Amino acid sequence: MNVVGFTIILTKFQGDKSIAYASVTNGIFLCNLCGQVHKSYNNDISYIVSLDFAGDWDEQKLNSMFMGGNSKLKQFFEQYNMPTKDVTPDYKYKTQAGCYYREMVMI
Repeated sequence: MNVVGFTIILTKFQGDKSIAYASVTNGIFLCNLCGQVHKSYNNDISYIVSLDFAGDWDEQKLNSMFMGGNSKLKQFFEQYNMPTKDVTPDYKYKTQAGCYYREMVMI
């Protein structure tokens, strides 16, 4: 595990105590409530890692977080005219656009 990389990732959201998880396949950080929703998905749609367990992070997971980002995902969905508010997570993540974004993040 790359401790420096893990530290850099965590500092992106330093001070935001609501961030509890990361969806590695989408390259995004999640609050506890959203993390619980994402845990119900198959790992190919949203692979969840707790931010409490540094040992769960390897180079591939760190790279996907660097490639992704919450704002990047939001911009990506907006580019495809997909609403990002007031829609179910299923609507966003189980679309062709969501699949394509995951492929880009996991390169």
